[in-house]
Amino acid sequence: MKQTRWDVIALLSFTGVAAGGYVLWFATGYRDWICYSTAVLAVAGLGFWLRWLWPRLTLWLTKFFCLAAMVDLLMEGFIHPFHPETLLAKLACQLMLFGTYAIYLAFLRPIDARYPCHIKLPFRQPMR
Repeated sequence: MKQTRWDVIALLSFTGVAAGGYVLWFATGYRDWICYSTAVLAVAGLGFWLRWLWPRLTLWLTKFFCLAAMVDLLMEGFIHPFHPETLLAKLACQLMLFGTYAIYLAFLRPIDARYPCHIKLPFRQPMR
């Protein structure tokens, strides 16, 4: 099985930045310019981080998760002033996404690598 260390690092870093954004937006009282500017800055920073991480990531699902997390964070930053929710609800949603993918990496990925499907699907990566 290929190493998934960078996949875990990507998962933790993207989830941490998104959760930090939610905490910052909640602490500042939903000011428009703070939500917009921090969302753009966070997504730009994550974009540079993903550019460096991209060749090191082993799973296409991690790459998809990172791109989806960036789009989600940007859109949340832009709609946040108009759609305030409790901090607990925002963090619960973010941690649910994190937990789902963490369970896959920790438990299901080793099973998938050990007993690969013999059906040739166009999106499956060959095992090395």
